[in-house]
Order: sequence, then structure tokens, then C-alpha cells
Amino acid sequence: MGHDGDLVPGRRARGCRAFASCVSDQVVAFGWLSAGPEWIGELGLEIRPEAGEAYIWNCLTLEPHRRQGRFREIVLSMAAAARAEGLGRLWIGSLGELGAHTLPAAGFAPALRFSVRSLPWFRRMRVWADEEADAALARATRRVLWSARGPVLGGSVVGRPGRRRH
Repeated sequence: MGHDGDLVPGRRARGCRAFASCVSDQVVAFGWLSAGPEWIGELGLEIRPEAGEAYIWNCLTLEPHRRQGRFREIVLSMAAAARAEGLGRLWIGSLGELGAHTLPAAGFAPALRFSVRSLPWFRRMRVWADEEADAALARATRRVLWSARGPVLGGSVVGRPGRRRH
């Protein structure tokens, strides 16, 4: 996990599970699955999955192994494990076109879009429903995403930029 390797014991202690793709004895891709609250650093928000839900996060494929289906392998194995455990909904975020083919194939549908503008002392984030999003899914997404002021219900979140290592 590179510079985040020291975070593994704390993640495991709070119930997070790591999934890995290996070549021989080397981990070449990984991702985390969590049913509890997690910090989304890219957004400066916390996700709080409800009962029967979990969050897939911090997926990474090492450079020499990219474009070989490793991300797909990790996401599909996490989704299968979650289904086998009776979890009814999984949350995942993506940046740009990352996962554009994998996520729909794994059963994910877009819900919200984000635009973040950060300055050292101020952050403004616009939040809106994806044009193809089911309205109930967009509402559910807003219920599990939290800023320092509470659930992300409105169109904008304004405040100080937050940072946490998790």
C-alpha cells in the first residue's frame, strides 16, 4: 500500500477488509470493503453506509499491471463477497472515466456528480443528481454522505477543506 501501509492495522481493527489480486506472491492490485463510516478524501466527506450496505474504496493497481483487468477482478470479487453475505447495496465512487466499463458490469449505477473547488482556506463543492440517476438512489446517496454540517442534502457544501488519513 505504499505510503499508506501503516494504516492497515487500524483499518482491519475497525472491520475493513482488503481484497487483493496477486501474481505469484506479489500483490499487484487491491481494494477495501467497509460497512462502517469512511473518509472520502477526494471529496472531503464521510460516507456512512446504512445497515445492509458497504463501501468499496481505495482501489489501486500497480503501474505495470494496469489495463489487464485487475480493477475489474477486485470489484467483482468484492461485489460477490458482499452479495454472499447478504449486503443489499454497495457504494463506490469514481473519478472521470475510471471504471466506466467495469462499474456498470458489476451492477453499479451513477447517482450523484460532484464539482469541487478548493482554496487553502475555503472549499465549495457542488452536488447534483446524475442525469440518468434513479431519484430514490440519488436521495439514498445524499443520506449516506456527510459533511461537517450533516448529510449532503443541498446543492452545495461550503466550508473549510477537510483532511484525514484513514
